[in-house]
Amino acid sequence: MHRGWVVMWSAWHRTFTAFSYFTPAPLVLDEPTPNALINRMRQAELGYSTGRINGRSF
Repeated sequence: MHRGWVVMWSAWHRTFTAFSYFTPAPLVLDEPTPNALINRMRQAELGYSTGRINGRSF
């Protein structure tokens, strides 16, 4: 489980899709493998938390 995300398998696109609900603007990530999606989610989380610390918006 990944807090702040809703993750689903998109059969039509044949990708794993993650929707964030911790960002003020919608953020949707698509990747073909679970590991690639987890890496992108971690990058997004890090970018968002760093942006908030530095006073930037996501």
